[in-house]
Amino acid sequence: VGSGNSVYSSDNGVLYDKTQSQLIFYPTAKFGEEYALPSTVRRIENNAFAGNALIKKVIMNDGLEKIGEEAFYNCTSLAEAEIPDSVTELGRKIFNGDTAKTAAEYYRNQSNRKNGSLYNGCWLIEADLSRAELNIEPETKRIASGAFTWNYNNKIEKITIPESVEQIPEGAFSSCRKMTEFAVDADNRYFCAEDGILYNKEKTVLTAYPNAK
Repeated sequence: VGSGNSVYSSDNGVLYDKTQSQLIFYPTAKFGEEYALPSTVRRIENNAFAGNALIKKVIMNDGLEKIGEEAFYNCTSLAEAEIPDSVTELGRKIFNGDTAKTAAEYYRNQSNRKNGSLYNGCWLIEADLSRAELNIEPETKRIASGAFTWNYNNKIEKITIPESVEQIPEGAFSSCRKMTEFAVDADNRYFCAEDGILYNKEKTVLTAYPNAK
């Protein structure tokens, strides 16, 4: 990008906005197994790395706040991409692919899953929908908007939310058609459950009513 451009800039061949607070596009055929984001980055835009089959590790900076939808879609070799705690907004299907085989290595690696569910940092990325009861892992703070992506084989009937969870996106559980009950750790400072219904801690907001209750 020319230095006189008032809107865009580039770093090592990667496209950014002028202030390098938004990573817009990482070239699909760019060589290199590792890339570290500049400390100025606050947003990774939708599909920013999508389709690059060469990159194996992305180092995300503290201060990053948002990762857009399908940011690493079809990045088949990507095995390491730790999401920092500073991220408060996560798009859908960030590690997925057109098929299971084209998803990121991070997504395919079963060692990144706990009891079938995919986690990264403090985030629940994708829940295991094959079980009737799901206990979200301790230390999980945030649930990704696509964690319970629509699936006709969704068998979840009960979800237990630990003390640590502080952020649940609107409509997060709308695809859980068999849900009958939420349970929340009594020490959670943000949410509670009464009669199986999920509320904010003060019970001023009804967060989610089980679809099959």
